[in-house]
Amino acid sequence: MDRVSVSVDISTRNIILISVLLGVVLAALVVFVKYALDNTVKDRETLENITGSAVIAYIEDVKEVNRGRTLAD
Repeated sequence: MDRVSVSVDISTRNIILISVLLGVVLAALVVFVKYALDNTVKDRETLENITGSAVIAYIEDVKEVNRGRTLAD
């Protein structure tokens, strides 16, 4: 039986291209999985729909309330 020798010549450019594409795909996958597994309640209306009861009190998002303010205010 004759053995066939196959040499694989992968250039540095191809390795970098494959690495970049793999990095982008993995990053997109992580973002999608994080978004898909997020089961937090985002607003008052959603909480009312889930529980079927009215919300008595609501604390505003600190980032929205303090937007534009400084520590001196």
